[in-house]
Amino acid sequence: MASTYLKAGQKYYYATYRGPNGGRVHRSTRTTDKRAAQRQAAAWEEHARKVREGLIDPGAETIAQQRKRPIAEHVNEYIDSLHDKGSSARHVTETRAYIDSAVKALSWQTLRDIEAVKLQGHLAQHMRTAGTGVRSLNAKLVAIKGLTRWCVCHGRLASDPLGTLSKRSEAQDPRWVRRILTETEFGALLAATAGAPAICGMTGTDRVMLYRVLSVTGLRRGEAASLTPAGFQLNASGGPVVAVAAASTKNRRAAVQPLPAAVAALLGPWLASRGKDALLWPLPDKPRLRVLIPDLQRAGIDPGNWRAGEAV
Repeated sequence: MASTYLKAGQKYYYATYRGPNGGRVHRSTRTTDKRAAQRQAAAWEEHARKVREGLIDPGAETIAQQRKRPIAEHVNEYIDSLHDKGSSARHVTETRAYIDSAVKALSWQTLRDIEAVKLQGHLAQHMRTAGTGVRSLNAKLVAIKGLTRWCVCHGRLASDPLGTLSKRSEAQDPRWVRRILTETEFGALLAATAGAPAICGMTGTDRVMLYRVLSVTGLRRGEAASLTPAGFQLNASGGPVVAVAAASTKNRRAAVQPLPAAVAALLGPWLASRGKDALLWPLPDKPRLRVLIPDLQRAGIDPGNWRAGEAV
C-alpha cells in the first residue's frame, strides 16, 4: 500500500510505494496537503502496478513525452552529441544550419510535426528556386535524417518519420565532371601558377607546392588545409612522408602518405622558410572555384563542366 509522510524540516509530503521494478520508491509529492499527497501516492502506485503487469509500456510513455518537447531541445542535444563523438567543426556547423533551415521553413515545433512528404517537397522547391544541385539537396537530407535516426536510437521516436526518403543520384545533375590532367596540362598549371598573383593569402609558389603534394598523395581539401611544416617528415628512415592528424581526416584516423624524393627535394627549402606551426595552405570555402579554377584558366586549361556559385 502506498503511504505518505513528512520528512523532518520539510514542508512537502513524501510518498512511498512499490515501484515498477518491485522495489520501494520514495518520492516528493510537491504538496503540503496530506489528502492530495495520498491521492498522488495511490496514483503512482497504480501506475507502477500496471507497468509491472505489462499493461503499460514505459518506453511508449517516454516516447510520447519526448514527442511533446520543443524540437529545438532535441536539435541542441543532437548537435551536442556530434561534438561529443568528435565530428569536425565544419560538419557540425553545416548540419546545424541544414536542420535549422528545415525547422524554420516547415514550422516544426515538436517531433510530431516532422513529415517526409513535406520535407521532400520543401527540398525540391528549394532546389528549383535557388538553383542548387542534387549534391546540395542530398547533403541537407542526410543532415536532417541524422537527427531523426538519432531520436529513434535514443528512445525519442518509435520509428523514423523520414525513413522513406532516400538520396537522389548525383549522376543526374553533375555540377563538376572530374578528370585527370594530362602530364602536359599539369606542367602548364604549375608553370602558370608559379608567377601568378596571391589568392586567398597563398602566393603562386604556395599553390604550386599544394598542387604537387595533392597530385602525389591524394589528400583531401580539409587534410591539406590542416598541414603545417611539422607534418612533413622529409628525412624519415623509410623515406619522406607527410602525416595528417586524426582530427583532420575523414575517417578520424591518423594518416601517413609517402612522398616521392623529387617532390620532397622541392618541398625542403620552401618548408624551411615557413613558421613551424603555420598553416601552409589556408584554403577558403569553395577552394576549387576560388583557387583551382582561376589557375587552370590562367594556364589555358578548360576547367570543365562547372557552375559559378556551386559548392564544388
